[in-house]
Amino acid sequence: MTVHAIGEGSGVGVSFSGQRGWTQGIVVSAAIGLHNIPEGMAVATVLVSKGTSPRRALLWCIFTSLPQPLLAVPS
Repeated sequence: MTVHAIGEGSGVGVSFSGQRGWTQGIVVSAAIGLHNIPEGMAVATVLVSKGTSPRRALLWCIFTSLPQPLLAVPS
């Protein structure tokens, strides 16, 4: 999931530099943000079903999504 987040972060960053600029960037950011809700729930569900505590699963979900904002800015 972390590798997947790298592509999403780059996509957000690049979308702000397109012809439509700010408008396109906001639309892409909102779409990816909404997409991240079920994605995080899927990661957490698998971890909790394997015995991970809900708190630890939350931390793993945050960790696997960290590349998005880190790569969106330089993109």
